[in-house]
Amino acid sequence: MIQSNSGNAYAANGSTYSFSSGLHLFKQLLANKLFLLLFVRTLEQQKDFGTVMKVHFASLLSIVLHSRMDYFTEYDHSFISSYMLSISLPVT
Repeated sequence: MIQSNSGNAYAANGSTYSFSSGLHLFKQLLANKLFLLLFVRTLEQQKDFGTVMKVHFASLLSIVLHSRMDYFTEYDHSFISSYMLSISLPVT
């Protein structure tokens, strides 16, 4: 994909895509719970995706999903719940 000064991107097959339409499509993907779950888990598996990057990503995600705060809260709750279940706590 090649970027031009006009704000468009050109794919290998010659198609033209605007960045705003690409961002709109990405926002639609983020509204898909399965995609969002897999996207976050994939990011977390990266060795260089540290705590600071996680915090930045979470804040950006909350900004993007601000208009759907109910969805974001529901996702956040389920993500935290599944994360807590995956941590093995020492038995005392």
